[in-house]
Order: sequence, then C-alpha cells, then structure tokens
Amino acid sequence: MGGNHSQKIVSEIFTLLDPDKSGSLTEEEFKLFLYAISEEKELEGITLPNNIKQIDRDGDKLVSLRELIEYFEKLKLSTEKLYVIKESIVNALDAPYAVGNGLPSDGYSTTEGGFEEDEVVDGATRTVSERKSEGRAGGEGRGGAEEAKVEGKATMMASERETGGSEKKLREEEHELGEKGGYLGPVWHAQILPPEYNNRKHCLSNGLLKPRRPRPQIRSTEFFRLLHKTKDGLWRFRTGLAGLNGWGGLNDLCLESITYKKKGVLGGKIVRSWISESEEKKNTKNKKKKEEGGEGEEEDDTPPVFPEEAKRKGFSVRATLRLPKWASIGWAQDSPGHVWWYFPAQRKVRFGVGMIEQHRRFLQRTNTDEPIAVRVHQFAHRYSQGRRKGETIKDRVVYHAGILLEWDHKRHCTVIELAYLNGISGYGGKSNWVADRNSGRPALYRAMPGVMKMPWIDTRAEIRCIDIPVTGKKGFEEYLAKYNGPGLRFLDPKVSASSDVHLSHRKQTNIMRYLCNYILSDGKYDENFRNCQDFAADLFGFLSGLPPDQCKPFHAVCRLTYTRKTYMFLYDPISPRPPQE
Repeated sequence: MGGNHSQKIVSEIFTLLDPDKSGSLTEEEFKLFLYAISEEKELEGITLPNNIKQIDRDGDKLVSLRELIEYFEKLKLSTEKLYVIKESIVNALDAPYAVGNGLPSDGYSTTEGGFEEDEVVDGATRTVSERKSEGRAGGEGRGGAEEAKVEGKATMMASERETGGSEKKLREEEHELGEKGGYLGPVWHAQILPPEYNNRKHCLSNGLLKPRRPRPQIRSTEFFRLLHKTKDGLWRFRTGLAGLNGWGGLNDLCLESITYKKKGVLGGKIVRSWISESEEKKNTKNKKKKEEGGEGEEEDDTPPVFPEEAKRKGFSVRATLRLPKWASIGWAQDSPGHVWWYFPAQRKVRFGVGMIEQHRRFLQRTNTDEPIAVRVHQFAHRYSQGRRKGETIKDRVVYHAGILLEWDHKRHCTVIELAYLNGISGYGGKSNWVADRNSGRPALYRAMPGVMKMPWIDTRAEIRCIDIPVTGKKGFEEYLAKYNGPGLRFLDPKVSASSDVHLSHRKQTNIMRYLCNYILSDGKYDENFRNCQDFAADLFGFLSGLPPDQCKPFHAVCRLTYTRKTYMFLYDPISPRPPQE
C-alpha cells in the first residue's frame, strides 16, 4: 500500500468504524471490522488480523488511525483490495448483534442523494424522486402521513401504474396465500435482477447492488441459492444477519409468487411464472375434483426458478414474500409491540414489551432509581421545506404533534410520538430529536437492532420514545428555537398544553407498558383517523387526567375526526391482532 490515495481509503475505513469520532477504535468496534471482512472471498490468501493485539502497538487496547495505516502498509494491499474492505464494512454495519456483543450499526448509505427508489421493469430503469424535503425526518408529520408520503416509500404492494388492472386480481390471489406455517405477516416485494445486471442507478461502482433500497433488490443467483423447501411445503427465504438487500428485519420470509410484466400491443400484462398455493385452496380443489369423479391433484413439487424469458431478455422479476405472523405486531417474536425507546447514554434502543424487563434489569444492575414522570407537555410544529422550496397551502396547515415528558431526576426529558412504522430505521436513523441527524451515521441508527431495519410502511404505526438532553419546558423550547426556520427542522413550533402527571402509576416501565398496550390494541396508521395529533391528545389526556375539552388534537381539522381512545393505554390485549387492512 502506498500513496496518499490509499491512506485516504484507510481513513475512510477508520471513520466508518469510529462512530463517536473518538479518534480510536475500541475492542468492540474492532470486532465489527473483523466480522465485516471475515467471509470476503476477494481477501482470501491475505493475512488479516484476528485480534486487536496485532494492530495495537502501544498496548492501550485501542487502535488509532496511525496504527491502522501502518498495519495496512505492512500488508501492501492494492487500492482495489482496500475498496473491497471498505465495501464489506459498509454492508456489515447493519448487523448490530452480529457477534453477540451488541455491535454498533450504521447509517452510512452508498447511494447518492439519500434513499430513493428506482424501479426496473423489462430492463428499463425508472427513477423515483427522493424525499421532497430535507427538513422532514423519519415519516413524521400529521402522524407521519403527509410529511413522509413520497414516491420513494416502502412498497408493500406494487403500484397500480406499474401493473395495471390485473394487479388487483393478483393481490387477491396473494392474500389467500401464506396460511401455512404461520406466515400470515406483512407482504413484501423484492426485485430479482439477472446475474449480469449492472446499472449505476442500482449498482455501486464495483458492480455490487446498492444496499437498503426502498424496494429490496437481489440477484437471482443469490436469491434462489437462499431458498429452501420446508417439510410443510413452504419455500423459505433466509438470509441470516445481513437481511434481504441489507434490511436486517427481512431475514426470514416465505416465497408466495414470482411475477413479471410482459409488454404487449395493447399494454402490459402480469405473468405469474410461479405461485404457491395454500393447503386450504389445494384441498378445496381436490375435494371438488373428487366430487366430480376425478382422482384429485398430486402435490406440485415444481421449484421456483428465474423465468427463462427474463434470463433471455435480461429484465428483472418481482418476488412476493411474506414475513411470519408475529411480524404484524412486532420486530421480534418474543417482544411484541411496535414501540421503541432510545437511550443515548446507554447507546441502546429497546423495543416491544421485552424492553420493560430489560430496563428493569438495567436499573437493578446499575443500582439506579426508576424515573417517575412528573410533567407532561403537548407540542406541535410544521416541517421546514428547505431554503429553496416554499410552503404549499397544504404545508401551512399540516402539523406534527408529540409529547414531552419530564422526569423527577431532571437529567433529561423524553419525546414521545406516533408516526409511520419503520419511519426512522427505514430512513437511516434521521430523527429531528437527535443532534447528529444530518451526519452520515446518526448514533440512533447505529444503536438500532438489525431486526428493526426495514423500509417504512405508511399504513401502520409505531411509537417512538427518544431521550433528549433538556431538563424541562424551557430547555425544550430552546431546542425548538435552535432548529426553527427555513432550511432547518421546524416551523412555527409551540408547546400547546402543559400539566402535572396525575396518573397514580407513572414510573418509566409503567409508561412503557401503557404505550405497548396502545399500539397492540390498534397498530394501523390512518391520515385522518389515527395520526400523531390523535395520539398526542390521547396520551396527554391519559397522563394529565384533564377533562376531554382540554385534551384535543392541535389543529382544528384533526379535531373534527378525533375520537378519544385513552382506554387503550390501560388494557393488555388478550389476543394481539394485526392491523385491519
């Protein structure tokens, strides 16, 4: 290795591994480096370090940039090999628990211009615009609806414009599937690309597919290699830690169909090259055939393959996949509830009902008194549209609302809000409530478990709790003022209501339980009837105990459709159910 260019690449590698810019790598961060390069085939035959002692020359159990540069200089690696190491680290950073030590994860994106979606249909590329405003973060808005509703959103179902009228029939058929083996969870679509496909809109400079696309993408060779048929006849797609296209939450799915669009003189039509039938549907067919005097049908063992026409013409196809049933109500089977809490001091994000016991154990281990909520504030703001873009009429009436909680320890406060599901994890960890939102790798994203990282869904909700370094209403208003203005984060921010917390049981774990009850009772998101302002009014009224006429959504438009649902905080749903479509 030689020259300033190679040293620059090593510096970039070091920066990726040093999220807090401390100037040195801890043993935990160094383990991430080892994990990232451990299975890289292009590095075979090169003697790479297997522990920190091989690089740590001064014995302080830390690796400095100089020590890393000196080590790579000894290896005499080419620039190409250094780029391989860098890309390996970029792709590995989304596996925060890769070696069982809660490794930091990454918000670094190799796509230019942020998270935009490009669609590939019959070999042609169509670019969908990226988010319309830099000031909007993580699917927050009038409950997240207007603020993050852009063309680049997560594609739960293919758009009508792509597939035409036949898409409705296809959706109905897909809805009947997934009833074997507990795969009743959310449906996802992935774009399967030919092995030789290389387009700069979808691929990196080295030909690898860009990671973490709004519609996940994967090459056909890798996709079908990872497909395995289970004993009950399911075709199961398992990717391990990395997840489908780098989305850690998409790592165990059931394949339901493979389709593509075939162009014709009178327009396109959907061709189903492979489709899986549910046992119920197959048994119904067999029963009907036997009643007519037939023998019934043998089980179809035809494995799914990449369509010959797609191979010949070099275009992509679409795979319809489904997560397990439990994924409808949580990120992990043993921790239901789309609620997460970010603890910056611990560099941890905990989620679901499981976070209650995890937090209790943390408090016991650190001999810390559990915080008690003492004051609650309801706030609202519009989103800054950027300096170059003016506000539309709609922008001027759309407000995002949330809750600020004060604790008895007076060390920090917590912002609580409801918005799009995966709106933060699917957008690189960019939240308006963290100071490093615009950095390449926000600490919030690094702290998020890989299972939480999926494209966002604008028809389902999550509740977010973020500890922020303010001690009360005054400090919070100063924070809002700091980021208020065109090109920043907020416009017209205000605290609309304040009260003491009059609830009897108001410890932090009590608050966690209430929030989990609320989201498990109704996990859907609706722009008009279940948005951030409705949630803020419910939580403010629940905690304050004030009468309904003093606990209303911030904007008059939301008040017209608001129905008070504070009772949902109290009851643990006996049978948590997925949101009704």
